[in-house]
Amino acid sequence: MIKLPHVSSDLLNEFYKDQSKSYKELLIDNINNPNYSKIISYLSTNGQLDDEKIKNIIIGDRKQLEAAIQAILPITKQSDKKGDPVVDFIRLYENFTGRKLGRILADKIGVTVCPYCNRSYVFTLSSRKVRPQYDHFFEKSNYPYLAVSFYNLIPSCGVCNLAKHDNSTYNNGTVDFLYPYEDEYGYDANFKINSDNMESILGGSEFTLQIDTSAVA
Repeated sequence: MIKLPHVSSDLLNEFYKDQSKSYKELLIDNINNPNYSKIISYLSTNGQLDDEKIKNIIIGDRKQLEAAIQAILPITKQSDKKGDPVVDFIRLYENFTGRKLGRILADKIGVTVCPYCNRSYVFTLSSRKVRPQYDHFFEKSNYPYLAVSFYNLIPSCGVCNLAKHDNSTYNNGTVDFLYPYEDEYGYDANFKINSDNMESILGGSEFTLQIDTSAVA
């Protein structure tokens, strides 16, 4: 696990400008939809949608995302039709990833290797529409209203994104996974293979892996 680079205020503002209109329009279109009642209530003040609260859910930090989760709680899919928050917000996310900012966001952040495994390179080639996958740290199947929240999108490799998939990261007020915008292993964990057999290192034959924990504090 490596920590993601610091995000500039200019990039956050660019992301908010890109997302705010479509996010708010979705809420307005479903203002009387009972499936949206908890979301609308949380993002409103005195019965009116609150732009500042919407901004906080789009570019707010992890604590603000957790506050939304605690208030709104999980919202699971009820149908495959428009008007279901899971369907609607996933469509909003897919629309974002199909546009220019969605394709180059990881490059703007400065991500070139998957933060989860620190092993697989992730590439952004806007001209060919090549980009890293985005893992939703707080899974969009339960928290669809965070599907286009900046600090919920973790640029990652396909293997790590598939491995984590919809595993829940939030349990009764506790985050159960390391969070790449804040956490990292750094040099706390190191692995070394002691072998003179290059064929085994390259995967041509079996070898025994031993982990030395003597240096662990």
